[in-house]
Amino acid sequence: MADLGNFMDEIAGLIEKSLDFDREMDDILTDTAEDIIDDIRETAPTGNSREHLKDSFTYLKEGSGTNKSVTIHSPTKGRLIHLVEFGFVHRNGRFVSARPFMRPSYEKEAPKMEERIKEAIEDAAKGT
Repeated sequence: MADLGNFMDEIAGLIEKSLDFDREMDDILTDTAEDIIDDIRETAPTGNSREHLKDSFTYLKEGSGTNKSVTIHSPTKGRLIHLVEFGFVHRNGRFVSARPFMRPSYEKEAPKMEERIKEAIEDAAKGT
């Protein structure tokens, strides 16, 4: 009977470690999304409007377990972002050059996120 109790304690410990790891992954994704949005707010071009593009970004968490993702988007200015990011040709033929701000923000923060995930996996494998 003592072996069954130890076995159940070990399972409970593994479940708790799994839940801790899941919470840590959630924190990493959230922190990264917030860092990217902060960077976007610093680098996004501003126009003459009161409602600047940079202030319209938010993130949306989707999925659960190992299938989590975070989408960064602008619910109010979404139809304009690609025009600013990639540039476009205006109806009158004038070229409006690209002013990338999303991709550079992502490229700045993604390696930090990858490193944090690697550390979390290594810590989980060590059992700490």
